[in-house]
Amino acid sequence: MSNQHKIISIIIFILFIILALRLVWIQVINSAEYEHKALSQRVKEFVVDSERGIIYDNTGRKLAVSLPAKTVVSLPDNIINPEKTASELAENLDISYNTIYRRITSEAAAIFLQRKVSEKTYQEIESKNLKGITFTEESKRYYPEGQLASHIIGFTGVDNNGLNGLELSYNNYLSGEAGKMIVEKDAEGKTIPNGIREAVPGRDGYNVHLTIDEVIQYMAEKELKNAADKFDFSGGSVIVMDSSNGDLLAMANTPLYNPNNFSNYPEKSWRNRAINDVFEPGSTFKIITAASALEEGVITENDILTDPGHIYVGNEEISCWSNVGHGKQTFAEVVKNSCNPGFVEVGLKMDKETFHSYIKAFGFGEQTGIRLPAEAAGIIPDYDRIGPVELATFSFGHGISVTPIQLASAISAVAN
Repeated sequence: MSNQHKIISIIIFILFIILALRLVWIQVINSAEYEHKALSQRVKEFVVDSERGIIYDNTGRKLAVSLPAKTVVSLPDNIINPEKTASELAENLDISYNTIYRRITSEAAAIFLQRKVSEKTYQEIESKNLKGITFTEESKRYYPEGQLASHIIGFTGVDNNGLNGLELSYNNYLSGEAGKMIVEKDAEGKTIPNGIREAVPGRDGYNVHLTIDEVIQYMAEKELKNAADKFDFSGGSVIVMDSSNGDLLAMANTPLYNPNNFSNYPEKSWRNRAINDVFEPGSTFKIITAASALEEGVITENDILTDPGHIYVGNEEISCWSNVGHGKQTFAEVVKNSCNPGFVEVGLKMDKETFHSYIKAFGFGEQTGIRLPAEAAGIIPDYDRIGPVELATFSFGHGISVTPIQLASAISAVAN
Protein backbone atom coordinates (compact mmCIF):
# COMPACT_ATOMS: atom_id res chain seq x y z
CA MET A 1 0.00 0.00 0.00
CA SER A 2 1.34 3.35 -0.98
CA ASN A 3 1.89 6.16 1.49
CA GLN A 4 -0.94 8.07 -0.14
CA HIS A 5 -3.35 5.23 0.47
CA LYS A 6 -2.17 4.94 4.06
CA ILE A 7 -2.80 8.62 4.66
CA ILE A 8 -6.29 8.39 3.16
CA SER A 9 -7.04 5.33 5.30
CA ILE A 10 -5.85 7.09 8.44
CA ILE A 11 -7.99 10.14 7.64
CA ILE A 12 -11.05 7.96 7.03
CA PHE A 13 -10.37 6.09 10.27
CA ILE A 14 -10.06 9.35 12.21
CA LEU A 15 -13.30 10.66 10.66
CA PHE A 16 -15.01 7.40 11.58
CA ILE A 17 -13.80 7.73 15.16
CA ILE A 18 -15.04 11.37 15.28
CA LEU A 19 -18.39 10.32 13.81
CA ALA A 20 -18.68 7.49 16.31
CA LEU A 21 -17.87 9.79 19.21
CA ARG A 22 -20.40 12.32 17.92
CA LEU A 23 -23.08 9.63 17.72
CA VAL A 24 -22.26 8.54 21.28
CA TRP A 25 -22.54 12.20 22.38
CA ILE A 26 -25.91 12.65 20.65
CA GLN A 27 -27.52 9.30 21.38
CA VAL A 28 -26.13 8.53 24.81
CA ILE A 29 -24.55 11.39 26.69
CA ASN A 30 -26.79 14.26 25.49
CA SER A 31 -29.81 12.24 24.39
CA ALA A 32 -32.24 13.98 26.80
CA GLU A 33 -31.65 17.41 25.25
CA TYR A 34 -32.23 16.21 21.70
CA GLU A 35 -35.26 14.22 22.76
CA HIS A 36 -36.69 17.40 24.25
CA LYS A 37 -35.97 19.36 21.05
CA ALA A 38 -37.60 16.68 18.91
CA LEU A 39 -40.61 16.59 21.16
CA SER A 40 -41.00 20.38 21.12
CA GLN A 41 -41.02 20.34 17.32
CA ARG A 42 -43.96 17.98 17.11
CA VAL A 43 -46.06 19.02 20.11
CA LYS A 44 -47.75 22.33 20.87
CA GLU A 45 -49.32 23.61 24.08
CA PHE A 46 -52.59 25.55 23.91
CA VAL A 47 -53.99 27.62 26.76
CA VAL A 48 -57.69 26.97 27.37
CA ASP A 49 -59.18 30.16 28.84
CA SER A 50 -61.60 29.92 31.73
CA GLU A 51 -64.96 31.69 31.75
CA ARG A 52 -65.15 34.68 34.13
CA GLY A 53 -67.92 34.39 36.70
CA ILE A 54 -71.20 36.30 36.52
CA ILE A 55 -72.13 39.06 38.99
CA TYR A 56 -75.80 38.98 40.05
CA ASP A 57 -77.97 41.29 42.14
CA ASN A 58 -79.99 39.89 45.06
CA THR A 59 -82.84 38.69 42.79
CA GLY A 60 -80.65 36.99 40.19
CA ARG A 61 -80.48 39.80 37.63
CA LYS A 62 -77.17 39.79 35.75
CA LEU A 63 -75.01 42.87 36.31
CA ALA A 64 -71.76 41.59 34.71
CA VAL A 65 -71.37 38.80 32.15
CA SER A 66 -68.79 37.54 29.65
CA LEU A 67 -69.51 37.46 25.92
CA PRO A 68 -67.45 36.07 23.01
CA ALA A 69 -65.44 38.68 21.10
CA LYS A 70 -63.10 38.53 18.11
CA THR A 71 -59.44 39.52 18.26
CA VAL A 72 -57.71 40.55 15.02
CA VAL A 73 -54.52 38.53 14.39
CA SER A 74 -51.82 39.07 11.76
CA LEU A 75 -49.76 36.23 10.21
CA PRO A 76 -46.87 38.24 8.70
CA ASP A 77 -45.47 35.37 6.59
CA ASN A 78 -48.79 35.04 4.76
CA ILE A 79 -49.26 38.74 3.92
CA ILE A 80 -48.62 39.52 0.26
CA ASN A 81 -49.10 43.29 0.08
CA PRO A 82 -48.40 44.84 3.51
CA GLU A 83 -48.96 48.45 2.35
CA LYS A 84 -52.45 47.71 1.01
CA THR A 85 -53.28 45.46 3.97
CA ALA A 86 -52.25 48.12 6.52
CA SER A 87 -54.26 50.77 4.66
CA GLU A 88 -57.36 48.56 4.63
CA LEU A 89 -57.06 47.75 8.35
CA ALA A 90 -56.48 51.38 9.37
CA GLU A 91 -60.01 52.13 8.16
CA ASN A 92 -61.48 49.87 10.85
CA LEU A 93 -59.04 49.56 13.74
CA ASP A 94 -58.26 52.09 16.46
CA ILE A 95 -54.54 52.08 15.62
CA SER A 96 -52.57 54.02 13.02
CA TYR A 97 -51.38 52.86 9.61
CA ASN A 98 -47.73 53.04 10.70
CA THR A 99 -48.35 50.88 13.77
CA ILE A 100 -50.29 48.31 11.75
CA TYR A 101 -47.63 48.21 9.04
CA ARG A 102 -44.86 47.71 11.60
CA ARG A 103 -46.72 44.83 13.21
CA ILE A 104 -47.73 42.99 10.03
CA THR A 105 -44.16 43.15 8.70
CA SER A 106 -42.55 41.91 11.91
CA GLU A 107 -40.71 38.61 12.16
CA ALA A 108 -43.26 37.13 14.55
CA ALA A 109 -45.21 34.07 13.42
CA ALA A 110 -48.44 35.67 14.68
CA ILE A 111 -49.22 38.97 16.39
CA PHE A 112 -52.34 40.56 17.87
CA LEU A 113 -53.42 43.73 16.07
CA GLN A 114 -56.42 44.66 18.19
CA ARG A 115 -58.12 42.58 20.86
CA LYS A 116 -61.83 42.14 21.41
CA VAL A 117 -63.17 44.31 18.59
CA SER A 118 -66.88 45.01 18.16
CA GLU A 119 -69.02 42.69 16.05
CA LYS A 120 -69.38 45.46 13.47
CA THR A 121 -65.59 45.87 13.15
CA TYR A 122 -65.14 42.12 12.89
CA GLN A 123 -67.72 41.86 10.08
CA GLU A 124 -66.20 44.79 8.16
CA ILE A 125 -62.65 43.35 8.28
CA GLU A 126 -63.78 39.81 7.50
CA SER A 127 -65.67 41.01 4.41
CA LYS A 128 -62.40 42.41 3.01
CA ASN A 129 -60.93 38.89 2.96
CA LEU A 130 -57.39 40.11 3.66
CA LYS A 131 -54.77 37.40 3.21
CA GLY A 132 -52.68 36.90 6.33
CA ILE A 133 -55.33 38.46 8.59
CA THR A 134 -57.32 36.08 10.74
CA PHE A 135 -59.30 36.13 13.98
CA THR A 136 -59.26 34.33 17.29
CA GLU A 137 -62.09 34.24 19.78
CA GLU A 138 -61.66 35.60 23.28
CA SER A 139 -64.02 36.55 26.07
CA LYS A 140 -65.09 40.16 26.65
CA ARG A 141 -66.67 41.54 29.83
CA TYR A 142 -70.05 43.16 29.32
CA TYR A 143 -72.27 45.13 31.71
CA PRO A 144 -75.92 44.78 30.58
CA GLU A 145 -77.18 47.69 32.71
CA GLY A 146 -74.50 50.15 31.59
CA GLN A 147 -73.96 52.82 34.25
CA LEU A 148 -76.04 51.08 36.91
CA ALA A 149 -73.99 50.27 40.03
CA SER A 150 -70.79 50.96 38.09
CA HIS A 151 -68.93 52.16 41.21
CA ILE A 152 -69.74 48.88 42.94
CA ILE A 153 -69.11 46.47 40.07
CA GLY A 154 -66.04 48.18 38.58
CA PHE A 155 -64.53 46.94 35.31
CA THR A 156 -61.87 44.69 33.77
CA GLY A 157 -58.97 45.38 31.40
CA VAL A 158 -58.36 43.88 27.98
CA ASP A 159 -56.87 40.78 29.64
CA ASN A 160 -60.10 40.26 31.65
CA ASN A 161 -58.40 41.02 34.98
CA GLY A 162 -60.36 43.24 37.36
CA LEU A 163 -59.17 46.83 37.62
CA ASN A 164 -61.80 48.44 39.86
CA GLY A 165 -64.72 47.68 42.15
CA LEU A 166 -65.81 44.11 42.85
CA GLU A 167 -64.18 43.03 39.60
CA LEU A 168 -60.87 43.88 41.32
CA SER A 169 -61.52 42.82 44.93
CA TYR A 170 -63.09 39.49 43.88
CA ASN A 171 -60.84 38.96 40.85
CA ASN A 172 -59.32 35.72 42.17
CA TYR A 173 -62.80 34.23 42.56
CA LEU A 174 -64.27 35.56 39.32
CA SER A 175 -61.36 34.79 37.01
CA GLY A 176 -61.10 31.05 37.55
CA GLU A 177 -58.08 29.04 36.39
CA ALA A 178 -56.98 28.52 32.78
CA GLY A 179 -56.50 24.97 31.52
CA LYS A 180 -54.11 23.66 28.89
CA MET A 181 -54.02 21.11 26.09
CA ILE A 182 -50.89 19.57 24.53
CA VAL A 183 -51.36 18.18 21.01
CA GLU A 184 -49.10 16.55 18.38
CA LYS A 185 -48.38 18.16 14.98
CA ASP A 186 -47.25 16.66 11.69
CA ALA A 187 -44.26 17.81 9.61
CA GLU A 188 -46.32 20.63 8.08
CA GLY A 189 -47.33 21.93 11.49
CA LYS A 190 -50.92 20.66 11.26
CA THR A 191 -52.60 19.12 14.27
CA ILE A 192 -52.79 15.33 14.12
CA PRO A 193 -56.37 14.06 14.64
CA ASN A 194 -56.74 12.39 18.04
CA GLY A 195 -53.17 13.44 18.76
CA ILE A 196 -53.86 14.90 22.18
CA ARG A 197 -51.03 13.98 24.53
CA GLU A 198 -52.28 15.76 27.63
CA ALA A 199 -55.32 17.80 28.67
CA VAL A 200 -55.50 19.74 31.94
CA PRO A 201 -59.03 21.08 32.45
CA GLY A 202 -59.46 24.67 33.60
CA ARG A 203 -61.93 25.95 36.16
CA ASP A 204 -64.48 28.63 35.35
CA GLY A 205 -64.71 31.57 37.72
CA TYR A 206 -67.15 31.55 40.60
CA ASN A 207 -70.33 33.61 40.31
CA VAL A 208 -70.84 36.43 42.82
CA HIS A 209 -74.28 37.22 44.27
CA LEU A 210 -74.69 40.71 45.74
CA THR A 211 -77.07 42.11 48.32
CA ILE A 212 -77.62 45.02 45.91
CA ASP A 213 -81.16 45.27 44.51
CA GLU A 214 -81.17 46.52 40.92
CA VAL A 215 -84.49 48.39 41.31
CA ILE A 216 -83.47 50.15 44.54
CA GLN A 217 -80.08 50.92 43.01
CA TYR A 218 -81.81 52.46 39.98
CA MET A 219 -84.02 54.65 42.19
CA ALA A 220 -81.06 55.77 44.31
CA GLU A 221 -79.09 56.78 41.21
CA LYS A 222 -82.14 58.51 39.73
CA GLU A 223 -82.73 60.63 42.84
CA LEU A 224 -79.03 61.46 43.11
CA LYS A 225 -79.04 62.61 39.49
CA ASN A 226 -82.14 64.73 40.12
CA ALA A 227 -80.36 66.38 43.05
CA ALA A 228 -77.25 66.98 40.92
CA ASP A 229 -79.39 68.62 38.23
CA LYS A 230 -81.23 70.78 40.77
CA PHE A 231 -78.37 71.81 43.08
CA ASP A 232 -74.81 72.92 42.44
CA PHE A 233 -72.56 70.39 44.15
CA SER A 234 -69.39 68.56 43.18
CA GLY A 235 -70.73 65.09 43.89
CA GLY A 236 -72.61 62.96 46.34
CA SER A 237 -73.50 59.48 47.52
CA VAL A 238 -76.68 57.63 48.44
CA ILE A 239 -76.57 54.43 50.51
CA VAL A 240 -79.58 52.20 51.21
CA MET A 241 -79.00 49.63 53.94
CA ASP A 242 -81.24 47.06 55.59
CA SER A 243 -80.84 48.00 59.25
CA SER A 244 -81.96 44.56 60.43
CA ASN A 245 -78.92 42.78 59.02
CA GLY A 246 -76.62 45.38 57.44
CA ASP A 247 -77.27 44.25 53.85
CA LEU A 248 -76.35 46.94 51.35
CA LEU A 249 -79.31 47.37 48.98
CA ALA A 250 -77.94 50.31 47.00
CA MET A 251 -74.83 52.44 46.80
CA ALA A 252 -75.02 55.31 44.32
CA ASN A 253 -72.41 57.94 43.52
CA THR A 254 -72.11 60.86 41.19
CA PRO A 255 -70.71 61.41 38.63
CA LEU A 256 -71.63 58.13 36.93
CA TYR A 257 -69.68 56.30 34.25
CA ASN A 258 -70.28 53.35 31.93
CA PRO A 259 -67.91 50.43 32.63
CA ASN A 260 -68.40 49.13 29.08
CA ASN A 261 -66.24 52.04 27.89
CA PHE A 262 -64.68 53.27 31.13
CA SER A 263 -61.63 54.72 29.34
CA ASN A 264 -63.88 57.42 27.84
CA TYR A 265 -64.40 58.90 31.33
CA PRO A 266 -61.93 60.76 33.60
CA GLU A 267 -60.52 58.67 36.42
CA LYS A 268 -62.33 60.78 39.03
CA SER A 269 -65.60 59.40 37.65
CA TRP A 270 -64.52 55.88 38.65
CA ARG A 271 -64.12 56.91 42.30
CA ASN A 272 -66.52 55.33 44.78
CA ARG A 273 -67.15 58.31 47.04
CA ALA A 274 -69.22 56.25 49.45
CA ILE A 275 -66.15 54.38 50.70
CA ASN A 276 -63.17 56.39 49.42
CA ASP A 277 -64.05 59.94 50.54
CA VAL A 278 -64.20 61.39 54.05
CA PHE A 279 -66.13 64.42 55.29
CA GLU A 280 -67.33 66.06 58.49
CA PRO A 281 -70.70 64.46 59.23
CA GLY A 282 -72.18 67.61 60.82
CA SER A 283 -75.66 67.32 62.26
CA THR A 284 -76.10 63.73 61.06
CA PHE A 285 -73.66 62.79 63.83
CA LYS A 286 -76.08 64.11 66.47
CA ILE A 287 -77.89 60.78 66.20
CA ILE A 288 -74.75 59.08 67.54
CA THR A 289 -74.41 61.62 70.36
CA ALA A 290 -78.05 61.15 71.35
CA ALA A 291 -77.87 57.34 71.23
CA SER A 292 -74.68 57.32 73.33
CA ALA A 293 -76.03 59.74 75.95
CA LEU A 294 -79.37 57.93 76.29
CA GLU A 295 -77.59 54.55 76.55
CA GLU A 296 -75.29 55.92 79.28
CA GLY A 297 -78.23 57.45 81.14
CA VAL A 298 -76.67 60.93 81.36
CA ILE A 299 -79.87 62.38 79.87
CA THR A 300 -83.48 61.34 79.26
CA GLU A 301 -85.74 62.52 76.51
CA ASN A 302 -87.77 64.65 78.97
CA ASP A 303 -84.87 66.39 80.73
CA ILE A 304 -84.99 70.19 80.31
CA LEU A 305 -82.13 72.11 78.71
CA THR A 306 -81.82 75.85 78.07
CA ASP A 307 -80.51 77.38 74.83
CA PRO A 308 -79.88 81.14 74.85
CA GLY A 309 -78.46 80.93 71.33
CA HIS A 310 -74.91 80.03 72.32
CA ILE A 311 -72.78 78.12 74.81
CA TYR A 312 -69.26 78.73 76.10
CA VAL A 313 -66.72 75.93 76.34
CA GLY A 314 -63.60 77.34 77.92
CA ASN A 315 -62.95 80.54 75.96
CA GLU A 316 -64.78 79.28 72.85
CA GLU A 317 -68.30 80.41 72.00
CA ILE A 318 -70.40 77.87 70.10
CA SER A 319 -73.49 79.35 68.50
CA CYS A 320 -76.85 77.86 67.63
CA TRP A 321 -78.13 78.06 64.07
CA SER A 322 -81.00 80.10 65.57
CA ASN A 323 -79.83 83.62 66.46
CA VAL A 324 -82.24 83.90 69.38
CA GLY A 325 -81.84 80.32 70.56
CA HIS A 326 -84.55 77.84 71.46
CA GLY A 327 -84.97 78.73 75.14
CA LYS A 328 -86.11 75.96 77.44
CA GLN A 329 -86.63 72.63 75.71
CA THR A 330 -86.69 68.94 76.47
CA PHE A 331 -83.91 66.78 75.07
CA ALA A 332 -86.45 65.36 72.62
CA GLU A 333 -86.98 68.94 71.40
CA VAL A 334 -83.20 69.51 71.28
CA VAL A 335 -83.00 66.59 68.84
CA LYS A 336 -86.01 67.87 66.89
CA ASN A 337 -84.53 71.39 66.67
CA SER A 338 -80.99 70.09 65.93
CA CYS A 339 -79.78 72.53 68.56
CA ASN A 340 -75.98 72.77 68.78
CA PRO A 341 -75.73 74.20 72.34
CA GLY A 342 -78.08 71.50 73.59
CA PHE A 343 -75.95 68.73 72.06
CA VAL A 344 -72.77 70.34 73.40
CA GLU A 345 -74.24 70.28 76.91
CA VAL A 346 -75.20 66.61 76.51
CA GLY A 347 -71.83 65.70 75.00
CA LEU A 348 -69.99 67.29 77.91
CA LYS A 349 -72.14 65.33 80.38
CA MET A 350 -70.34 62.25 79.09
CA ASP A 351 -66.69 62.12 80.08
CA LYS A 352 -64.08 61.93 77.33
CA GLU A 353 -63.37 58.23 77.79
CA THR A 354 -67.04 57.29 77.56
CA PHE A 355 -67.89 59.41 74.51
CA HIS A 356 -64.69 58.34 72.71
CA SER A 357 -65.45 54.67 73.38
CA TYR A 358 -68.93 55.06 71.85
CA ILE A 359 -67.52 56.78 68.79
CA LYS A 360 -65.13 53.85 68.31
CA ALA A 361 -67.84 51.28 69.08
CA PHE A 362 -70.02 52.69 66.31
CA GLY A 363 -67.16 51.95 63.89
CA PHE A 364 -65.74 55.40 63.24
CA GLY A 365 -62.01 55.70 62.68
CA GLU A 366 -61.63 52.25 61.14
CA GLN A 367 -62.66 50.46 57.96
CA THR A 368 -66.02 48.69 57.90
CA GLY A 369 -64.43 45.79 56.00
CA ILE A 370 -66.69 46.08 52.97
CA ARG A 371 -65.08 44.09 50.12
CA LEU A 372 -64.44 47.06 47.84
CA PRO A 373 -61.02 48.54 47.01
CA ALA A 374 -59.39 51.48 48.78
CA GLU A 375 -61.83 51.93 51.67
CA ALA A 376 -60.88 54.91 53.83
CA ALA A 377 -60.78 54.63 57.62
CA GLY A 378 -61.94 58.15 58.47
CA ILE A 379 -60.18 60.46 60.93
CA ILE A 380 -60.59 60.72 64.69
CA PRO A 381 -58.07 62.91 66.55
CA ASP A 382 -55.62 61.14 68.86
CA TYR A 383 -57.16 60.48 72.27
CA ASP A 384 -54.55 62.58 74.08
CA ARG A 385 -55.35 65.60 71.86
CA ILE A 386 -59.07 65.60 72.73
CA GLY A 387 -59.99 68.33 75.18
CA PRO A 388 -63.33 69.90 76.23
CA VAL A 389 -63.58 72.00 73.04
CA GLU A 390 -62.94 68.96 70.81
CA LEU A 391 -65.46 66.93 72.81
CA ALA A 392 -68.01 69.72 72.39
CA THR A 393 -67.55 69.93 68.61
CA PHE A 394 -67.72 66.13 68.28
CA SER A 395 -71.23 66.28 69.74
CA PHE A 396 -72.59 68.05 66.65
CA GLY A 397 -70.36 66.32 64.10
CA HIS A 398 -67.39 68.66 63.68
CA GLY A 399 -63.71 67.89 64.25
CA ILE A 400 -63.95 64.30 62.96
CA SER A 401 -64.16 62.85 59.46
CA VAL A 402 -66.16 59.80 58.38
CA THR A 403 -67.04 57.93 55.22
CA PRO A 404 -70.63 57.59 54.01
CA ILE A 405 -70.51 53.82 54.52
CA GLN A 406 -69.37 54.30 58.13
CA LEU A 407 -72.18 56.74 58.81
CA ALA A 408 -74.81 54.52 57.17
CA SER A 409 -73.61 51.53 59.19
CA ALA A 410 -73.70 53.48 62.46
CA ILE A 411 -77.16 54.91 61.79
CA SER A 412 -78.41 51.43 60.85
CA ALA A 413 -77.17 50.17 64.21
CA VAL A 414 -79.20 52.89 65.94
CA ALA A 415 -82.25 52.10 63.81
CA ASN A 416 -81.88 48.41 64.60
